[in-house]
Amino acid sequence: MRDGYIRDCHGDLRLQHVYLLDATGAPTRQPSSIVILDGIEFNERFRYSDVTSEVAFLAMELDTAHRPDLSRVFVDSYVAATGGDALRELLPFYTCYRACVRGKVSSFQLDEAEVPPAQHEIAR
Repeated sequence: MRDGYIRDCHGDLRLQHVYLLDATGAPTRQPSSIVILDGIEFNERFRYSDVTSEVAFLAMELDTAHRPDLSRVFVDSYVAATGGDALRELLPFYTCYRACVRGKVSSFQLDEAEVPPAQHEIAR
């Protein structure tokens, strides 16, 4: 915490929460700003974490979306911007941890009767 590695983070940093916007606020591939939405607000325990865990979650999301190239660029850019090269040592651990959490959440949907069939199939 003292060195800034444990922070109030997003808690659930998935691709659908990250928007690249131009100066007018329209989505673009050449952003002038990045907006991150829908952070976990209902539970501080889920938000306060090692920043590496947040980086690992978004990197894992990019990998899952078949964009390992963007995952590498994201991690490399984060390390370059922060000087936090030690992040690379913990990244595999947090990536595995976050993948397990995502699997657990998806498995909950398989047991819920109110989940629509299409969403149930995606979770399966």
